[in-house]
Amino acid sequence: MKFQVRRFNEARALWQEIGSDAIASPYADFDWLAAWCETIGTKADIDAITIEMRQADRLLLVCPLMLRRIAGVTICNWLGGHTQNFNSALFSSDWLRSADSGDFDAVFLGLKQALPNVDLFCLGRQPEHILGVRNPFYCRGFSTRHRDPFYQVQMSEDFCAWKSDRRSKGSLQRLQRQRKQLEKSFGQVEILQPKSSGQLESLLNVFFIQRARSAQAGLVPNPFFDSKLRNFVHRAAFAGLQKKRGLQVFALIADGSILATELVLLTRDSYSGFAKSMDLNMAKFSPGKLLSHEVLKTVHARGIRYVDFGLGAEKYKEDWTDRIELCDSYFPIRSNGFAMMTTMMSINMAWRLTKNLPGTRSLVRRGKTTIQSQQHC
Repeated sequence: MKFQVRRFNEARALWQEIGSDAIASPYADFDWLAAWCETIGTKADIDAITIEMRQADRLLLVCPLMLRRIAGVTICNWLGGHTQNFNSALFSSDWLRSADSGDFDAVFLGLKQALPNVDLFCLGRQPEHILGVRNPFYCRGFSTRHRDPFYQVQMSEDFCAWKSDRRSKGSLQRLQRQRKQLEKSFGQVEILQPKSSGQLESLLNVFFIQRARSAQAGLVPNPFFDSKLRNFVHRAAFAGLQKKRGLQVFALIADGSILATELVLLTRDSYSGFAKSMDLNMAKFSPGKLLSHEVLKTVHARGIRYVDFGLGAEKYKEDWTDRIELCDSYFPIRSNGFAMMTTMMSINMAWRLTKNLPGTRSLVRRGKTTIQSQQHC
């Protein structure tokens, strides 16, 4: 195995070489990561890199990573930070399906040798499987359960049968009644996916406004008050508009009004929910739930079968997907890396144990925010 380190902004050709059939998180998309580096990444002192692994000149693995130096400790994390539901490298499909534990051991040894100055590898938010294939980074090294639940499912070939299996008859009938009531009041309901930059700009503006109003009402958090995050979403969405994958925007429209929006990442095989919004004045019609149903139906028709609704325990996620556990994996190389790992794991453990206790939640949240700004794990 041969390993080579490149700067991320010089590595686009690697994504083209490994191909669209690579097994990877949708958040390993080059344009998504490039948008992050050009916006959110500029406020952090990071070095964005990639490591490629080859065997006889055949590209087997691409790892998008970032290096940071915190309190004298050099830490290596997945590139992209906390904007991503889950993380992974990009694997050659043929290689990953046939690789064994010895091959995986060689990967970790190669990573360490390629980055000799790293004190701690912190590779967080790892699922056990990616597109149905075992993830070799899952629960390697010192591992802990990620602090937030994650929701994922594989749809069957028959969408209607799958939907009926997931949802109760009563809940599907209620969804249908809400749609009929909405159409009776406002006319035909349509699903819009923008075809032009003007349409996309309009939908994003509505998304930001609806999200801010829902946050003011105390219904959802609104990280999009941060201008860098808004700029990131714009860049990623406009890149996705050109290629019909990456970050995509869907909207529920009635009588010329945008009732709900949904931002998702799409690959050839997978759908990953990123963020949602809705018009609070239409809440009785559940426009967000109606839109989710229609988007799932749309992507299923395009051949997509793997779905995730991301982190957090909202009820609608349990309706459509299954709760699974993500893993945070740590590989301390030196004693200072081990000390930093211990601190990170302690903060995360305290957050899990106390997040539902009102008296301690704000204190632990401050500690969590501090360590998140350092670890990006």
